[in-house]
Amino acid sequence: MYSIFARCYDRVMSDVPYAEWATYITVLFNSYHMCTSVILDIGGGTGILAAALSGMGYRVDILDKSKAMLDEAKKKNYKIMPSFFCADILTQSPRGLWDTVLCLHDTINYFHTQEQLKIFFSNTAAVLPENGFLIVDNCTEYNILTNFSGKTYYDTYEDMGYIWENSYNPETRTVTITMHFTGTKTETPVYCEKHTHVLHTEKTLRECADPFFSCVDVLHGFSLRKTATDTEEEYYIFKRKSVKE
Repeated sequence: MYSIFARCYDRVMSDVPYAEWATYITVLFNSYHMCTSVILDIGGGTGILAAALSGMGYRVDILDKSKAMLDEAKKKNYKIMPSFFCADILTQSPRGLWDTVLCLHDTINYFHTQEQLKIFFSNTAAVLPENGFLIVDNCTEYNILTNFSGKTYYDTYEDMGYIWENSYNPETRTVTITMHFTGTKTETPVYCEKHTHVLHTEKTLRECADPFFSCVDVLHGFSLRKTATDTEEEYYIFKRKSVKE
């Protein structure tokens, strides 16, 4: 769970093209004829994508299990004010129904086992109407090997600094991210957070979703074309099954 990282998350991610990302999500909304009156962003973090979508006229409620991340999200400016839910989707579904659910920012990769994935899909289906949509992005092995495995990133700000180390185990498809945070007057790490991602195969995601969702499409990120060997992020378009299916 992000804690100290929440304080500098937006700065660390400042090179992420959030405006372009929000536009891409709206392209998916329109291309698959999704109802978008009310949207839920699972793992919405500091709310920067939700705020971008809000500026485009969408109401995007945010669910995240990190209170520190949600505290940052509440500081954002929203054209349409969202609701905030501090909860773990693996242990509970928020009360209510949303037309469409987003699970982005590699949130799906924080679910390590097939059992956790099945719980995620079950609890997400519970907040969607029949034929409601779920959009999931999934980090690929190509992305990790190209941009992260064995690489270290770092930066320093006025109030803190960070060192971001990455390692990858191809046998278990597990990515270990170690974040060291420093104070303003020393380069010696004063706090450390470790996060683990598991890279899921398309077969695994389809099978775990199947009792609850039909997989409508799997796309090469930021496009409407099919995935390829150079795909860094896969975008899954899931549709909630009807009770009769």
